[in-house]
Amino acid sequence: MNLFNEKIQTKSSSLDYVTIQQ
Repeated sequence: MNLFNEKIQTKSSSLDYVTIQQ
């Protein structure tokens, strides 16, 4: 899941974070 975490930090987008959570 490191790749996903990195993507979240790079984008810093709450919407993307919520999408991945779901």
